[in-house]
Amino acid sequence: MTIHGFTISAFGHCASKQNFDSSKLARNAVTYLMSVLDSHGGNFNLKLPMKGVGEVELQWTSEHLSWAMASFINKDQLLSTLVMVSGINLEADQHALEMAQAALEDVCKAAGEQPQDDLMQIAERPSVATIRWATSDRRTLDLITDMETCLAAAFLERAFDAGSRAL
Repeated sequence: MTIHGFTISAFGHCASKQNFDSSKLARNAVTYLMSVLDSHGGNFNLKLPMKGVGEVELQWTSEHLSWAMASFINKDQLLSTLVMVSGINLEADQHALEMAQAALEDVCKAAGEQPQDDLMQIAERPSVATIRWATSDRRTLDLITDMETCLAAAFLERAFDAGSRAL
């Protein structure tokens, strides 16, 4: 599956866009993350071991089959939030994007900045928007990015599989 990926700054600007093919990702990582999602339900906090980084906290929320949000925290520093939208239900996807935009607006207001709304302009589906809250060291950021990509693939593949079984 082709997943549209967007990197959004903490001020709401789209810093980059790239597509990735979920079938070319490390299948063992995607399968492991699917099992994590299967066993923990729609809302959970979990510490995941990450070689070279230590434990990374994953805060997961998914109130609908069509979307999910995940935040990654390392050493008490919020690194990123992923907003994954499948396109299965456009209204539910819009709700997820609006929640993420509200978080961006809160951060910008606290910093005395005016947020961009690039996140709300994402029309491609399935998509994952990664909001970069903090800049960690480059190595940690690269490892987190790999995990984010595999988690997005795990969620979206699971969503489409569940959606097709429901028909």
